[in-house]
Amino acid sequence: TPSLAPGQARCPVSGVVMNKADMQPYTYNGVTYYLCCEGCVTQFKAHPEAFLVPQPPPHAPDPGPF
Repeated sequence: TPSLAPGQARCPVSGVVMNKADMQPYTYNGVTYYLCCEGCVTQFKAHPEAFLVPQPPPHAPDPGPF
């Protein structure tokens, strides 16, 4: 993941990177997350853990026995 410039954040729902000043902050469990739009705020509020749990990597083919 490329590093963010100062003042930027990545929306945990859509993954878009924007300036924090243009995003909607939402605090969950004492941590402030920045969301890019009202739709993402609604989704995050409904199921925050779905967006905070590390997602498994895309399935890689089984390399088989060595």
